[in-house]
Amino acid sequence: MTTRLEWTAYLEQLRRESAAFRAAIVRAEPTTRVPTCPEWDADDLLWHLGEVQWFWSRVVGQPLLTRESVQALERVERPGDREGLLRHFDGSHAALVAALDSHSPGQAAWSWAPDQTVGFSYRRQAHEAAMHRVDAELLTGTAEPIDAMLAVDGVDEAVRLMFGGDGSETPEPVPPVEFVTTDVPHRWVLQLVREPVVEGGELEGESEGEPGAEAGGGRLGLVPSVDAPGASVHGAADDLLRWLWTRPSAGLVRTEGDPAALQALSEMRGAGID
Repeated sequence: MTTRLEWTAYLEQLRRESAAFRAAIVRAEPTTRVPTCPEWDADDLLWHLGEVQWFWSRVVGQPLLTRESVQALERVERPGDREGLLRHFDGSHAALVAALDSHSPGQAAWSWAPDQTVGFSYRRQAHEAAMHRVDAELLTGTAEPIDAMLAVDGVDEAVRLMFGGDGSETPEPVPPVEFVTTDVPHRWVLQLVREPVVEGGELEGESEGEPGAEAGGGRLGLVPSVDAPGASVHGAADDLLRWLWTRPSAGLVRTEGDPAALQALSEMRGAGID
């Protein structure tokens, strides 16, 4: 059973989550530290999401088809104050929505993932805005839950894409792990694998949402498995999604089973998603 939303639903979630992100940001002082991204303050977070939406508006709007054409993009200089950052964010968001709305999801467009279509950005940018909306709301209080249907798809994106392997990795000597969302019933059984570190530069804006790597070794990831799981992770979709992204959640995420598998899973989460 797929977790995917209708394309129009992704676009609506992108609009809604971006508006909520903006509203949360303006309630925070510019220099307030972001609890979930302590190296950033509120204005850094505002610049970051604006830059990401600007980047993908250009990729989709052309659309750009190659890494070389993406590398040739002329970057925008960061504005020096909150007003300028808000104008940049508003313009970037409007451009991204317009670009997505005017291109078919099946149309070719570059991405850092195997999916080389505009549809990648429909999905990825809805989830991107939702997670950073959580970050922004935590600046001044508690974060509202992510819509359950978007959240269960976010879990799928996290375990299959963000932490997903490509089949070239070495399986970890631990049993598979079962992930279960309890409010929108869905189940994934996945094997932890370790891949080599890949050297190479990345583009600003491009890497947002790509998995991090463990220093001194290949990152841990996940691939589908048909074997019986030896460990499990259960929680409501919003809670499980935040757990995977190492964000605080309102509800409990329960982990149980093989200690070595759970330790490897903890290492994978610790490496994070950039």
